[in-house]
Amino acid sequence: MKVSIGNLATIPFWDKLRIKRKKLIRLWVAEGFVKERKGNTMEEVAEEHLTELILRSMIQVTETNAAGRVKTCRVHDVMRELAMTISEKENFCTAYDGNESRLEGNFHHLSVHDRGEKIRLGRTMSHHLRSFFVFKTDMCTSFSLDAALSKFKLLRVLNLQGVPVETIPSTLGRLFNLRYLNLRDTKISELPKSIKKLRNLQTLDVWNTNVRRLPSGISKLTRLRHLYMYCNNYQNSETSNIANSMMAPTGIWNIQCLQTLACIDAEEELIQQVGKLTKLRRLDITKLKTVHGPKLCTSIQKMKNLLRLCVTATNEEELQLESLSLPPSYLQKLELIGRLNTLPLWVRSLSNLTHLYLGRSYLQDDMVSSLHGLSALVLLELRKAYNGKILHFKAKWFPKLNKLKIVELAQLDSLVVEEGALPTIQELNLIRCLELKALPQGVEHLINLQKLYLEEMPEEFIQMLRNDKNHDQSKVCHIPTIKIVCLNGQSQVVETLC
Repeated sequence: MKVSIGNLATIPFWDKLRIKRKKLIRLWVAEGFVKERKGNTMEEVAEEHLTELILRSMIQVTETNAAGRVKTCRVHDVMRELAMTISEKENFCTAYDGNESRLEGNFHHLSVHDRGEKIRLGRTMSHHLRSFFVFKTDMCTSFSLDAALSKFKLLRVLNLQGVPVETIPSTLGRLFNLRYLNLRDTKISELPKSIKKLRNLQTLDVWNTNVRRLPSGISKLTRLRHLYMYCNNYQNSETSNIANSMMAPTGIWNIQCLQTLACIDAEEELIQQVGKLTKLRRLDITKLKTVHGPKLCTSIQKMKNLLRLCVTATNEEELQLESLSLPPSYLQKLELIGRLNTLPLWVRSLSNLTHLYLGRSYLQDDMVSSLHGLSALVLLELRKAYNGKILHFKAKWFPKLNKLKIVELAQLDSLVVEEGALPTIQELNLIRCLELKALPQGVEHLINLQKLYLEEMPEEFIQMLRNDKNHDQSKVCHIPTIKIVCLNGQSQVVETLC
């Protein structure tokens, strides 16, 4: 791979902050830094570039996920200064911090940082600018977004994430070359109809905004690869995913390039047609009714490239997903939120599954014995997923599990870990399991456990850890960090035992 200034200069825009791997990859594709290769998506090629830069120590990994994969990264301060210096000399990119009264230059890439001063852009900026990043600047007082968009007609990238803008002007439609539009965490409530003119758009991100319906013209954006809609906070609130839902535009299933569709309401026509999106890598679908389950299974079976699937049921309705006889063989992440009579048999066949989240399942059967064959699993979260009294992890089960999170299992009163079970686990979270009043039996066998996190657990449980004379206390002395979070009235009290 030939390392270009563009590969490195995209990251310095984030200053000392980290940038997510997936976001960086989408930006590289949008900027045109990645060339197509037969047999690979441009995102896969970009990931190879990122790996090589990391191996060369030109990019630093700042966070990895439970599977050890890069989650966020940054550029070392020295490398950042070098990249920015060379970029400015070559008129490639610059950062505006308000120190100059007017920004002049033929730069291709511009970032504006939060300084509060009035931004004045010189005439030459409008003719060459390809990407425009704004970092939480007060847009209402600093400059006119409408005026800026009218000038920057050749923009490929527009990043307004976290900026408190409430409206997007119709002049957006004039940016015929725009490939990346990030409006995440803004205050907008609708998109202009002129967005249908952005025929080159690859990424549209309106996650965690007030937008509840996309213009029908979205279905005409045939080059769209990634579509992020609304904030899916079901893990923190049982009803937020219902309140913040969004209906997909009619015809969205005709965008054959689509790789990411997160998140959409389960409507009758959509469920039947979404199977046409055979290139999908991620699908998040919510408000699923019981009767829709079999039809959704039929569509999912056509998505051979699916890597991540999240299905959420409406309120207390059941998830009927047993008819998925041939699940996507490459599936890595699965989230099922809703009542389950039994765990679907096909889940046990997912040999590549690394992340599994079960929420509001209220299963009666021993789910652990059903899941132990998932040898690639690195993260398992059970939230209101089990109504039984005991979870028993036997020897050699879950050989790669890194993190186990058990939340609000109302009947659970015993957690047993045999010697040889969970050999690689590093983090164990126990949250609001009110009948679990004793330490997990066999916790002393978890020799690689680095963190035990306890939140709103019974007082008897907590006292065992605080009492130095208690025999059980010695069972956790090998754990470097034990964090206890309790409620004291309306406030939280955090206590760390090391």
